[in-house]
Amino acid sequence: MSTTLFHLNLAAHSRSHGHSAAAKVAYVTAGRGRDVWAGKTHDYSRKKGVARSECVNYEGTPKELARLMDSTETRQNSTVCRELIFALPDGLPEKRRWELALSLGETVATRYGVAGVVVLHEPSAKGDQRNDHAHIVFSTRKIKDGELTKKTRVLDDRKTGAAEVKWLRAESSRLIGETLAAVGRTSEIPAWDHRSYADRGIDQPTTRHEGVRGRALARKGRATEFTRGNQAIRSALAETKKLENEIAYEYAISTSSARRAAKGKPRTENHIAEPTGEPSKARGGQPVRESGTVALPIHGHPEDQSGRARPPGQAQRNRGLRRGLGARLGKLGLSALSKGARELGLTPDIF
Repeated sequence: MSTTLFHLNLAAHSRSHGHSAAAKVAYVTAGRGRDVWAGKTHDYSRKKGVARSECVNYEGTPKELARLMDSTETRQNSTVCRELIFALPDGLPEKRRWELALSLGETVATRYGVAGVVVLHEPSAKGDQRNDHAHIVFSTRKIKDGELTKKTRVLDDRKTGAAEVKWLRAESSRLIGETLAAVGRTSEIPAWDHRSYADRGIDQPTTRHEGVRGRALARKGRATEFTRGNQAIRSALAETKKLENEIAYEYAISTSSARRAAKGKPRTENHIAEPTGEPSKARGGQPVRESGTVALPIHGHPEDQSGRARPPGQAQRNRGLRRGLGARLGKLGLSALSKGARELGLTPDIF
């Protein structure tokens, strides 16, 4: 089964950028909401793709919580809400996806003492059909007895904010792994590792987040710089994989030919007729034991000293493949091969 990869993004929405909790909650829930500060009504009731929505740590509707978040903030540059967007494994039943999204929403509400709205989204009809994901829109203030109180600063602080984001990523990765294990899809768990390629020791170029606007422009034929760069990286990685497959195939053919050649070759006779103790001309002057058997080198058969038997031209073909691979990778701008090529002994230092 195909699967998407781990993705989690945390964003803050501020009035200084024209945002409001009413507009954000209306959008993610495909509903209506009125921004009491700006006096504007936002209507997204015609939007499709919303599977479920529910408040966590708040007794009320998403619209009521959004109005509370907007009305509590009194400054024109206030951060009115935060939003957590994260990908879900495709192919899961809706119930499983909803339980997973709700679990992370409750975790956020408990850890920071805030109220939020959890929304489960289905893939867009025009987008990638594996794009199952969820939104958690939550308050920037703690909630007590149904009222928003003091601001939560842990996500804003430079020292603690980055650590909290790492914790959220790790926690969501853990929850996803547990869900996949519960449905017997353990082989997909590594794809949902929250760590970066660098932290995992993977030498591979990474793509950049394009965003909803970037993908929409790409579908209209107006690709952004990020979209073009990501496409170039994807094409380069696909070309690298293709070259590695060619190398592996050629290696398998060469090995098979070598084995067939070695199997059909007559075994060398170890016993000779020269007198005991005299040097053997046929054996390159090697001494002969009293039993008449040549004293072989410690590495085994004399003919094995040059390595495994290879068919004529194999070394030249391998060198040619390596040179060709190095030249094509240079054109693609990749500084190193992936793990598959390194396992074949094809690292950049041999080109």
